[in-house]
Amino acid sequence: MEVTYERGVEHCLPSTYVKEYTVKEVVAADNSDNLDVIRFEENWYQAVVSRGSQSVGNKVMFIPPEAVLPKELSDLLGVTNYLGKGRVKEAKLRGNLSQGLVVDKEKVEPFLPYIMQWEDLPTVGMAGEMLPYAETPQEFIKFFKMPSLKNEPDTFSDGEEVFYSEKLHGTNCRFGSFKNPATGEYQLYVGTHETVQRESDTVYWQSVRNALKKAKRPLPNDIEFFCEVYGTKIQGHKFGYDVATGLFKLRVFNAFTIIGGRCVGDMNLEFSIAPPENYQGYLNLQLVKDMCEEIGLESVAFDKGVFKGKEWVESLADAPSEFGNEVREGVVLVSAEDPNKMAKFISSKYLALKGRKERH
Repeated sequence: MEVTYERGVEHCLPSTYVKEYTVKEVVAADNSDNLDVIRFEENWYQAVVSRGSQSVGNKVMFIPPEAVLPKELSDLLGVTNYLGKGRVKEAKLRGNLSQGLVVDKEKVEPFLPYIMQWEDLPTVGMAGEMLPYAETPQEFIKFFKMPSLKNEPDTFSDGEEVFYSEKLHGTNCRFGSFKNPATGEYQLYVGTHETVQRESDTVYWQSVRNALKKAKRPLPNDIEFFCEVYGTKIQGHKFGYDVATGLFKLRVFNAFTIIGGRCVGDMNLEFSIAPPENYQGYLNLQLVKDMCEEIGLESVAFDKGVFKGKEWVESLADAPSEFGNEVREGVVLVSAEDPNKMAKFISSKYLALKGRKERH
């Protein structure tokens, strides 16, 4: 099948969340005699539909927000003029929040491989020369593609202890000290979410070098740090950019190790805070926080609480940003017991912003 898009989607992957869902609840919409609001068993979305068209227990085909439809499909469904260049967005109908499209299953099924999950590209020039695969340590991994709690609400159980932090609005970066596969010597590696970059003056390298210059001690070997680089020219937000020096800032939000770590250099000192011996996986966020403090790296503000369901998560996502007047993009949650289990929740207030730029 040949399809066309109203926006570039070469960097996007097919959505895995366009499928049938079970109607859990039907309520009359506010301010209308002709509309209902339905909610689903398997996700945390709601949609506005025609009055009386759905009942509890019905199976319906639902397209969540941030999906990008081929124009041929949006024309077939009659929704082209309501989308943002093919992109499904949250909207309000007579004051009722509608977070996606309830559609005809038979019309949509042939197009399922061509419905993409949107990922915004960073807005600042960040291209750099990629490091060849042969020169990249296998331990230097990409960050886990974190699911949305709206799509996977059963990620956490009620009462489960979790760490939570504000989802910063910037571009993902990773760095760490690992052995060069060719020389066997430890060296600093810096990458984007998808690539590993040869040392240069890209935003990523500049941000990491600037952070390490301010550090109190060298990085531990064999531990990869994941951070968000942010500033005026990234995603259009102004927080974090140092006008005087022209440098962007970063904040660590997670870390990963395969074999534990030692300190770089001749000191040969163990960190007072370190992962368990031979531990493999993402680190407990209390350990990440303590390690960043010991090194002198800025991290996001980690808080700890007990998971209490959708309304609780929504209140965290809609809370004031730690960056003053900025609208909080959302919140990230990580299990305290199993740090390899994590999810994000994007604020509806943020999604409603006009002209927003987002990578999530």
